[in-house]
This record gives sequence, structure tokens and C-alpha cells, in this order.
Amino acid sequence: PVPVTSPAPNQNMVRITISAAGDCSLGNHKEQDYSASFNQAFDTEGGADYFLRNVRDIFAADDITIVNLEGVLTTSNAAAAGKAYNIKGDPSYVGILTAGSVEAVSMGNNHRLDYGTEGTKDTEAALNTANILYAYDKNVAIYETQGIKIGFVSVNEVAWGQGTEELVAEGIEKLKKTGVDLIFVACHWGIERENYPEA
Repeated sequence: PVPVTSPAPNQNMVRITISAAGDCSLGNHKEQDYSASFNQAFDTEGGADYFLRNVRDIFAADDITIVNLEGVLTTSNAAAAGKAYNIKGDPSYVGILTAGSVEAVSMGNNHRLDYGTEGTKDTEAALNTANILYAYDKNVAIYETQGIKIGFVSVNEVAWGQGTEELVAEGIEKLKKTGVDLIFVACHWGIERENYPEA
């Protein structure tokens, strides 16, 4: 008999580094003046390279960076009624994400529909042009790095409540069927200005 030797420990291990950042609003809310605004900073501080310059080296060194895109990238002026804050930026602001080495965004949040379905479609178009993945609700994404497929689910508990659990389960099942190796779930939840979660 020929002796069988086990592979060296960790011989087949692949290490993946994921950077996950919180709310990333690329623009102004509709009531905001230009003075001292995001838009003014973009125009006067060096454009797309300015906003994530202090974390770009960290994001560039990882395998994937995910941020929560809190707002839309659109030229639409049809703001959703009844909201305290409707956040939007020009579609060209997607360059902020690419300049900051961001590969994916979660859009399952309470600002995705600030400018209706048009705002969402415009945002998706801008992200597609920049090759940035996005996920929200029933829309999942897959990112591949080092031969590892990472599935991505993004949900908004603020809007869906307990229905979020069903969306998460559906998203995970959909991704499992594609043969992903890892599934990452981003859940937007909680009450603003509260430091601790509810039951």
C-alpha cells in the first residue's frame, strides 16, 4: 500500500477581506442650500477623489468593499412626497465610489425611493456603468474574488418590518442555487439616533 499524506494545514485556505462601511450619501437633501453642502464640496474640494481619500488605501487593500448607498444618483426632481429628507446626487457622483475602491453597495434602505422608481433606475444605470454591484430587496448580487463567489443580500427592515425575514430567506436560497461560497447580508434597521437595538 502507498501511504497517503494529508495536505499541509491551510494549504487550500483562501483568506477574503471584506470592508463594510455604513451610510454613504452622495449628494444633498432637497431642502439644502448649495453653501456648505455636499455638492459644493464636490465642486470645490477636488471632485470625486476628495470624499473617500482617507479610507481609499484600506478599501483598495481588501477583496471587496461594500457601503450603504443612502440616497440616489439621479437628475430627477420628482421627490417622493411626505419625507423629511430626499437625498440625491448627480449620476456622475458614482465616480466617488470608484475613486474610493468601492466594489458594491447596499440599496435596501429608506432612501432608495427618495425620487421614486426613476431615481432607482437612474442609480442602477450609473452603478452598472461603473461596474459596481448592488443589491436590494429581491435583487441579489454576486462578486467573485480569488476564485470565491460572494453572494450579497440587502434588505430594509425600516420599510418591510418582519417581512424582512422572508426577503433574507428568499435571497439566501436564490444565492445558494447559484453555488456561491459565501453569503453576506446587509440589513438596514433600527431607529435613528438610538444607540441600542430594539427587541
